[in-house]
Amino acid sequence: MAALSCTLLAAGCTSQAPQPPSPTVSATTPAPAPAPEEEMRYRDGDYQAEGWYGGLPSHITVDLSLQDDAITDVSITNHATDPTSLGYQEAFAEAIGEIAIGQPLDDADVDIVAGASGTSEGWNSALDLIREDARS
Repeated sequence: MAALSCTLLAAGCTSQAPQPPSPTVSATTPAPAPAPEEEMRYRDGDYQAEGWYGGLPSHITVDLSLQDDAITDVSITNHATDPTSLGYQEAFAEAIGEIAIGQPLDDADVDIVAGASGTSEGWNSALDLIREDARS
């Protein structure tokens, strides 16, 4: 401990003039360039496609409008003749607008809507066709 005190005392009692701080080099990283606006993947417009599904097979007609890659309007035409299938298609058609409108086309696939899993498959297959048709 005595040696440490002497070292500290000796360091504090030097007669040298204070040294100016050495210059520091600071590298500035340039700010990242703003990301370019995302390119639109799909052409704006109105599209229609048949969405087939199931073993019967069943289908729906999907009409939708796109603007800036997002769905702005949608309507479903039902083609089922069986009362049960028609009920599922009608329930799907009533509910899909609230789910799909405002969504990017790439995010609009669904699993089950209003209890209709088969009609959802038809919707998804129609969207695939619309994506192909609308590609920029």
